[in-house]
Amino acid sequence: MKVGHSSDPLFTMYANFAEEEDKKMTKRWTKDADGIIIFVRPLAEANLCTGGDLLYAKQTTLFSAVVAVLVAVSVQDLRPNPQDTSSFYLEKLYQLQADTNVPRPSTPSAMATPPAFSPPRYAVWVNSLWFLSLVISLSCAMLATLLQQWSRRYLTITQPARCEPHKRARARAFFAIGVDKFHVSWVVEALPALVHLSLFIFFAGLLIYLFNIHHTVFKVVVCWVALLTTVYGFITFMPIFWHDSPYYSPLSTTLWFLLGIIPYAVLKGLEIIARRYVSRFAYSIFLLRERFGQWISGGLEMAAEEARWKRQSEIDGHILGWTANALDEDDALERFIEMIPGFYKSDIVKDIPESVEWSIVGPLAEFMDRTLESNSVSGSDKTRRLALCFDVVNELRSDGLDYLFSCLVRVNWSGVESGEIGYFLRSLDKSSKGRSTPFIPGIIAQIVAHVREGDDLWTAHALDHLGVQEDVLRNYLTQGDSLSLANLIQFTRHADRSRSFAFFVVINLPEFDICNTLPELQHDFCAMWNQVVQEAQSGDANSRPVKILHVIRHYYIALHRGTGAAPTAFSEDTALSDNILYQPSSYPLCNLPSHRSNNVHDLPVAEATPPAATSSSSGIP
Repeated sequence: MKVGHSSDPLFTMYANFAEEEDKKMTKRWTKDADGIIIFVRPLAEANLCTGGDLLYAKQTTLFSAVVAVLVAVSVQDLRPNPQDTSSFYLEKLYQLQADTNVPRPSTPSAMATPPAFSPPRYAVWVNSLWFLSLVISLSCAMLATLLQQWSRRYLTITQPARCEPHKRARARAFFAIGVDKFHVSWVVEALPALVHLSLFIFFAGLLIYLFNIHHTVFKVVVCWVALLTTVYGFITFMPIFWHDSPYYSPLSTTLWFLLGIIPYAVLKGLEIIARRYVSRFAYSIFLLRERFGQWISGGLEMAAEEARWKRQSEIDGHILGWTANALDEDDALERFIEMIPGFYKSDIVKDIPESVEWSIVGPLAEFMDRTLESNSVSGSDKTRRLALCFDVVNELRSDGLDYLFSCLVRVNWSGVESGEIGYFLRSLDKSSKGRSTPFIPGIIAQIVAHVREGDDLWTAHALDHLGVQEDVLRNYLTQGDSLSLANLIQFTRHADRSRSFAFFVVINLPEFDICNTLPELQHDFCAMWNQVVQEAQSGDANSRPVKILHVIRHYYIALHRGTGAAPTAFSEDTALSDNILYQPSSYPLCNLPSHRSNNVHDLPVAEATPPAATSSSSGIP
């Protein structure tokens, strides 16, 4: 039994990896060769095509065939035309016959000999350019055919069948070194460049030919050739100045090399002179020359790599944002969301733009909404997915947390396992380092408002949120809409009303009949109303406290009809059109003694003014 060498695993790994790379390389060579052969395919070969291939051949630019046809016409201008000689002699005979008085010489006259033939100068140039174009294109076709043979031979030699790993790996390495040493990649890139060169040589000859045939036709064609040349020039230069440009021509690499080799040669000469006469400048010239040397050796690929490194944050942001918006299945999106915190904590990822972060928050919010409102996702899975979303938002620098919680407010909480979610949100405050503190009471307020008489977890959330005893909570549940009013008062009074989140919570609370509530809660509502009005009047028009008053004004109107505290500026017909409802002066204070709250044991009244508007805006209207 044959025993393998201990080096075989490494040789095998090298050979397998190299095999994939060689297949990609030779496939690229073959594709380039196929394009060149099709472009310069002779007309005879095109005529052999049948069926669908014939249609393709007719649609393809058979460049060499076109040049050959035109050369067959223009080459006639390079040699004497027998008809011109016949015309010369006929003209002489006509002259002799027309004038009978002219004596006939006994010897042939030199005047009877046709002048020596000299082709027109334009014909020489046209044929020289067209023949050169034809020869270059056919040479490229031959070299492209050889390139296909080289590819097949390279694969055959470097991937022998039934060969020991070390022999196979060494054979591949031997010829791979030869490919690099003899610059095969340069030959592959040079072939398309030569084809393009032959095309422009053909255009040059065509313009000379048309200029001497008809000026109008010449002007039409020269306009198009000028446009094509300009576009081609831009395409050639674009990857040099914009390294991320997808536009490229075979001459771009050559131009890059010339832009480096010319300054390099000049600096080399200056360096030699400086070393001999002004040595203190020699080192500076040497450093500059080395930069151009790196320019030459690195090529466009290294320049693109350096440009990628400089725009690393932008590129990483594109990767993150594009992936977030490309995934449409929740399972794939969940796996992606799970990876984001690690992506942010990586040492090679830095400074993701805020615009990209906002593009992530949108898919996160949609994923969260679908999860919470889905009947096919269990309560534990909902809590886990919600935790993943907030883990991501905690890594963001933008105000994505505000937006995510604002989206969470709009969830239909009546069909959600609210107890588990509420418990998770309270635990979230500890893991988010206090960032979630202003938002959690708003979510709890939605849970309390939408889920009536839930389980023990809901009862615990309601008691903790309202700050009352269990018997008081039971009383609220039996007295009409008292629970809804107590919930509104408790949240609005203690919320940070400088945030747009507070407005979103209030506007998404369910409607209720304030007249069908406990009197002491109605009085507490008036106390809370006065608190918000005072804050609004000390601020600007259209501020967030004013927006909150705008939303709850109908409760105030219902409680104060026919009293001295009834508002006078709330005519719905004109208020909205005149923007009266967005002015703080439109909202009066409740100064009725009978509406003062005395039941402080039922609902704690915060005497302190809410925090000032110091938090940053979330960007939500």
